[in-house]
Amino acid sequence: MLSDRAHFTERLRLLDEDDVEDQLTIEDPIALAKPWLLTLNFKRVREMNRLLPYDCTENERNPVVDGKMIIATP
Repeated sequence: MLSDRAHFTERLRLLDEDDVEDQLTIEDPIALAKPWLLTLNFKRVREMNRLLPYDCTENERNPVVDGKMIIATP
């Protein structure tokens, strides 16, 4: 579980016309020995012209407990 000193930084970067990089860094001097870096890459699907609603609560890996998000490692 992360402490109340956890700090999140998210950087979104457009790589090209169809690709976005999402870089998330979590720093917590109490709960983590070093910053945790997660990089996600997203590709545009040109055939779609809308967002699809998706409810993933039953398979939620990072639940919110007592108002705090719990980060689970992959």
